[in-house]
Amino acid sequence: MNNFTSRPKITVIGCGHWGKNIVRNLAALGALGAVADRDVMRAAALAENYGVRAVSLDEALKSEEHRALAIVTPVVTHGELVGAALQAGKDVFVEKPLSLTRAEADSLLKTARDNKRILMVGHLLRYHPAFMKLLEQTNAGAIGRVRHIAAHRIHYWPAHPDESVLADLAPHDLAMIDGIIPALPDDIAVRGYSYLQEPNADIAKVILHYGKVAAHLYLSRLNPFKEHRFTVIGETGALVFDDGKNWDEKLILSRPEGAAVHQAIALEMDEPLGREMKHFITCLETRAEPLTGGEHALRVSTILEQLLEAA
Repeated sequence: MNNFTSRPKITVIGCGHWGKNIVRNLAALGALGAVADRDVMRAAALAENYGVRAVSLDEALKSEEHRALAIVTPVVTHGELVGAALQAGKDVFVEKPLSLTRAEADSLLKTARDNKRILMVGHLLRYHPAFMKLLEQTNAGAIGRVRHIAAHRIHYWPAHPDESVLADLAPHDLAMIDGIIPALPDDIAVRGYSYLQEPNADIAKVILHYGKVAAHLYLSRLNPFKEHRFTVIGETGALVFDDGKNWDEKLILSRPEGAAVHQAIALEMDEPLGREMKHFITCLETRAEPLTGGEHALRVSTILEQLLEAA
């Protein structure tokens, strides 16, 4: 749809660091309706910048004018805010993860189904051009049968010191693993290490077993260098998504032909968040189930709860 004036309008609740990015993308797509934030001055400044209204949380949740919401708030608020929005008849995009527990995620999904509402979770990397191409190549048999998945997600200093590194970083990789193996693992092993933010883990090592396929995650927010690398190893080669590289090197196909042969795979340069917001708009228009909704979101929350309990 090219006519921006006819697009659904989305009200953003939460205008902090990531919320501002969502506001920017929705505005660029002609789909920004209003903004709300507990910091009324911040909401007012954004509203003025993008030519929309700043509204109260109560109005966003209760007024029929706000039919679709993007909730960009801490995960501990999702149960209350997402539940209230769905019960009020709103379609909802909510930042990942949907919940830290399976029970709460299941309850929110049931509320969405009962009220015939769209519920989409912001697992951003599922919309990254490099991951989408990696998934396409994997499904096409480019590396043969998948044997192992390795994810390294390393930051310097915690963005959310009140959360475990598992809650903070693991959802990114769990969502990508779920794209390749849409199932719950048969077995998990996790070790968390608290060095500076006790009792919350600063570093974690995770192993997930899916039948004969294992996936391991190394998560840290105490490393002086940033690294976001996701590797899928198959019987005939490997695909490596390295988000720290330039676009012409973000996705590499590697084959063990004597010495390893590395081939860069061409990608469309496109902002993942823009793709994610376009997908939400399309779901609002067509009433289709989101790529990162329903059972996908429930599996991610289920695994995350198991990891947090085991750490």
